[in-house]
Amino acid sequence: MLWADAQAATEAGDTPGAVALLQSLRSQSPDFHTAEVRQQLLGGCRSWYEQAAAQAGRDVLDALSCLADVSPDDPGLAERVSWQNYFDAEDLLLSGQASRAIELLQPLQGGDFAAGRQGNLLYDAYLQQGDAACAEQDYDGGREWYLRARALDPTRMEAGNRLVDCAAPTATPTATPLPTATPTALPPGAMTGRYDQEGRLNLRMGPGLNYPIVSMVEAGAEFTITVRSEDAKWLETRNDSGATVWVYAEVLKLNYPPQAAQIASSTPAPPAEFTVADSEADFGLKQGEKHWFYVASQSPGSLEFEQIPLDGGWYRWTTGGRNPEMRLSAQGSYPSWNSDVMRLWVSNYQGTLGIEGRAHKEQGAGYGGNGVDLRIVLRRPQSDQTDGFERELWRASLGPYDTDGLTFRVDPFTVEQRDQIYFVTSARGNDQKDNTVFTSRVILLNEGGVEVVATPTPTPVPPPTAVPQLCFEPRLRHFEDHKGCCGEVVGIAYTNDGRLSFGNIHIEGPPATQQYKRDFVINQDGGYEVTALTAFPPDAIYYTLWLTGPRIKSERFVVRFEDAGRIRAVVDWYQVSCN
Repeated sequence: MLWADAQAATEAGDTPGAVALLQSLRSQSPDFHTAEVRQQLLGGCRSWYEQAAAQAGRDVLDALSCLADVSPDDPGLAERVSWQNYFDAEDLLLSGQASRAIELLQPLQGGDFAAGRQGNLLYDAYLQQGDAACAEQDYDGGREWYLRARALDPTRMEAGNRLVDCAAPTATPTATPLPTATPTALPPGAMTGRYDQEGRLNLRMGPGLNYPIVSMVEAGAEFTITVRSEDAKWLETRNDSGATVWVYAEVLKLNYPPQAAQIASSTPAPPAEFTVADSEADFGLKQGEKHWFYVASQSPGSLEFEQIPLDGGWYRWTTGGRNPEMRLSAQGSYPSWNSDVMRLWVSNYQGTLGIEGRAHKEQGAGYGGNGVDLRIVLRRPQSDQTDGFERELWRASLGPYDTDGLTFRVDPFTVEQRDQIYFVTSARGNDQKDNTVFTSRVILLNEGGVEVVATPTPTPVPPPTAVPQLCFEPRLRHFEDHKGCCGEVVGIAYTNDGRLSFGNIHIEGPPATQQYKRDFVINQDGGYEVTALTAFPPDAIYYTLWLTGPRIKSERFVVRFEDAGRIRAVVDWYQVSCN
């Protein structure tokens, strides 16, 4: 009976239950099918360990004990001490003993036994150490811990925010006049500066946080200073291309005080309007790139969030109790019934901003349902220097079939550095058919500024008559689980030099009627996504797709969805010889 129950538990996916039954059988009847029981028990212990390790659950230690009992020489047991140290560090951190937790966690960095979770735990330990140092007014020590955390995971924002807050309060100046001092003559030589801090340094068009960022440099960059602003907070220099730029004096190590530089006779006027962020053009495959984050709210209407993991060249949720359709792409957003999907842009400016954009339901995966709500929200996190707040800047709704949509422009509003702007797409309870185009541009506004004239685009030179073609062949990577109503085809187009950055993926079908004929744009990173395909019956409903565009020649690929549970086909395209 124990043997039969163990088989049933295994078939039901209850691995720990199956292991417990097999252990009881082995104890009570050691002579019953000895080899088969041991083999199943060994497989069950390993499977239990793999499942527990993927979730970093504490039952991983029980699974390892099970494995040690059945196979004392199993290679998986090499991780036993590491897992124990990981959980001990977790307990220490909860009890406020961050330094002891760090001692256990640092040797674990670089390993994958906890699927990278040890890095998140170490990040939190560094924050706890930094908080303790700042509370004791050890501001240099606190900043050092926060810098360690930021270097460990630049995509998390907590360390950056606390780094700014961990500073000595500004002393109130006394009214006692200081004696006039005779300035000391500086030694000859150019005034130079060096940037040695963590992260990249912004070089701006002019002396202020209301000027656009011209370029950025890494730690180790050196500068020759020419002039300064009147208050000596900004210094003029030149970037690698020779353009005049301005840098914040406080972040540089200078060979002379900033006041030693000559005051600039004039400074550039800030631009009247300047696009500083574009959700579509800036879309990237890394959290935090160009100050954009791709996140999902912890509950509908909340701004507390989790970052969305990258999947197949798109930002998409696939697990976690949310709709597997949930995603953010260069243009689109698809919420879940229990979680809003949001783009988050962190301002690197101080001044006045405006926002303009467009939104509409998409044909196919966005045509139907019961519509979506859209919001743009400004949020200032609370710090020791300022009170936090949330303010809704704009709100609109799209009906189930609103494929025409709307364009919008948000009234001007003021921001500080590190203010957060959320672009939120919410389902109305039912998250079916909710794929929505929602794109925005953030514009820096300066009263009294000057219009920046764009550099004229040169007249294109006609290409030579014999234009080399790019030829591609398709290769099916695999089929994946997809719980939506319809099929999908996704993938990446590769050239010999990297990824295809132009052209379309064309699809037609089913063959009897050809009622579905559409082009889907290849994005700048070579990725594409075809959605809302009727999948069955596979013998009569299937689709043909190929690459199109200038200079592109492509073989055709027929996709048939044979398995009702795996109707997401991943098809990549590779450049081949055109012979």
